[in-house]
Amino acid sequence: MAAGGGKTSVGIHSAWDANLNWSRNRISIMSDQRLARVEIVRTVNGAVGLGLTNQIDSVSLQATVKVAEAAARMNASRAPEIENTYPGNKPLTPFIWDDTTAQQSGSERGEIVGGIIERAEAEGVVSAGFSQTGVRTRATMNSRDLVLYYAARTVTQLSTTMRDWKQKGSGWAGSSSYTWRRIDATAIATTAIEKCIQSRNPVAVEPGRYLTILEPQATGQLLRGLFQFPAVMRMRHEEGKLFWHDRMVQEPYGEHLLDYGRSKMGQRVMDPKVSIRQLPMHPDLGTWPYNDPEDPYREVTWIENGIFMNLAAQRDYVADRLNRSGGLMYNETLAMDGGDSSIEEMIATTKRGLLVTRFSQRGTNITQFEGYTRDGLWLIENGKISKAIKNFRMWDSALFIFNDVLMVGPAVPIFSPETPVIVPPIKVREVNFVSLADAV
Repeated sequence: MAAGGGKTSVGIHSAWDANLNWSRNRISIMSDQRLARVEIVRTVNGAVGLGLTNQIDSVSLQATVKVAEAAARMNASRAPEIENTYPGNKPLTPFIWDDTTAQQSGSERGEIVGGIIERAEAEGVVSAGFSQTGVRTRATMNSRDLVLYYAARTVTQLSTTMRDWKQKGSGWAGSSSYTWRRIDATAIATTAIEKCIQSRNPVAVEPGRYLTILEPQATGQLLRGLFQFPAVMRMRHEEGKLFWHDRMVQEPYGEHLLDYGRSKMGQRVMDPKVSIRQLPMHPDLGTWPYNDPEDPYREVTWIENGIFMNLAAQRDYVADRLNRSGGLMYNETLAMDGGDSSIEEMIATTKRGLLVTRFSQRGTNITQFEGYTRDGLWLIENGKISKAIKNFRMWDSALFIFNDVLMVGPAVPIFSPETPVIVPPIKVREVNFVSLADAV
């Protein structure tokens, strides 16, 4: 269907999801969704155009090819395409598939959720939550080397919120993985119920800057807000640009890991206790082995002992600006090195501070995090949890928070569907809580 030479790449993506929602201790929705998408990329004399369709008949595919060719003509001013500079560097084979998960039935999911609801009713609380099991597939081939790249993955998640019937307490717990065998529904229900009961009847305390212990979910939310895709792209740093809300902002962005367009690579940007990596072959961090099969994901250390070590870059940018082959792609999974301090030890060594379960948001931009504590916030006094307190609105810089880490616990997988994250609980010198929040 394609004409005019150049290269044609075809990607076929499919997804199947079985979802189950429940609220007020009753299952409300069970759904089954199936999606398919075809991506056609035409590259002619360095200009690249993309066409998308969810129809696979010949007429629709021909129309999509024409869309891709028209887009390539509009991008004809681009620099010549960089050839594949490292043929044979095949994608890794991460841990992303589980037969048991792919074959899980709706009745099995219903029984699991039914067990959670029964636990909630026995404890006199009301539960709501979401369960999902899905399969994703991706196949890619181009007209240049005619090599088929194929990957399939299973995804699953389970989360629940428990509330006091009088709306005086709230608890949450969740887990996600590529395999259901790593999701402990009983532990999730127990944790959410315990947090709900322990957070009943919270009292108000003054907002301000508090020494804070962040449970792993809260730590992960801060990191994910900081390590958004644009934030780690080398091109954006070196050119002083930031991709944000689907548009290019042509301005210096000195607030993040930049100094008016110049990267801070090689400098300390976080506490020496902080090391953050991309580990595609870790059994709890598996995700797609590639976005572009000619530029597969690899193991990367982004921050080592607080030092900013690497920025992501596509192979064409690396070849053009750094005169070397191969890219360094970011797959949005994160692994922060853990320590040997337990949350109990962190609490015991705290004269006055807070224990945070999680936040309601990830952040408003790359450097500033705005959100609300939720599902369990406690005041620590003289080495013990003294009382449940009302939620706070938090406004602070994740960079500031990670620059003064006092203690680090063991790293564990957190609830982060599609893009896995492994992080520890941490104790930090202070977090800025600016006001009270009425929500439970």
